[in-house]
Amino acid sequence: MQYVATDARHRGKYKDTDGIINVLPRTTPLYFAAKQMCELVDWTNAALVGQRRVWDYLLTVDEAAPREVSAAATVPLPTVAQALAKLLGLGQAQRLGQGRATRYRLAELEGKRRRAA
Repeated sequence: MQYVATDARHRGKYKDTDGIINVLPRTTPLYFAAKQMCELVDWTNAALVGQRRVWDYLLTVDEAAPREVSAAATVPLPTVAQALAKLLGLGQAQRLGQGRATRYRLAELEGKRRRAA
């Protein structure tokens, strides 16, 4: 098989630039693929369940602090912080205050608050 002239300068070394060699990542061996895919699905489901618990709790209160949400929804504080950041980014939640006194509430939607049925 022929190579192009530009490959002549780095033949045998993949993209060697300034003494740094970029290595292509190894792919997962076929016999591990199913196991790793199951682990990924389990991890994703656990994260989504935590985010859903945060949402469900915020539906039941007017406003809440992150620690309050974490305790009531039995969700780790980092998961609460991640869920609140997503809700803020989507415009579904509002931040009230700053620092340790920060509280959150669901945003007004078409003049009505979403409430659990």
